[in-house]
Amino acid sequence: MNVINLKLQPNLESMYSIKLSETLLSYHYTQETVFSVALALEEIFLNIVKYSECTSDIHLTVSLFTDNIKIGLADNGKKFNPLDYPAPDFKDIYKHNLSGLGIHLAINMVKDMCYYRVGVYNVLIMLFAAGNCRLVA
Repeated sequence: MNVINLKLQPNLESMYSIKLSETLLSYHYTQETVFSVALALEEIFLNIVKYSECTSDIHLTVSLFTDNIKIGLADNGKKFNPLDYPAPDFKDIYKHNLSGLGIHLAINMVKDMCYYRVGVYNVLIMLFAAGNCRLVA
């Protein structure tokens, strides 16, 4: 297992600067796995930046296993459990704003997702199935 721990400023530039996709590819994860991880992380991180009113660094932990990738995020923003957010209404997508679409995508990209409120922190854990990969980087 390899673990990457980062503290990111609550802005999109800091998330894009980590180049997680390139890192995952260097560990020989499949393109499909890398896409799922990158999309889910981007959508969740975007929600933290835009809506949480986070006032300090966002803690990101990436744990790499041969058959799973675990992503942990912790922020001091207002309490928000994405698992409690209703799925968007797809009935009339051209007339309505699809609020929650990013969260819906993230939830459907993961093998498992858990949310905890620990003191003043939102803690979100996402587990992704990664097939068999060789951790050789």
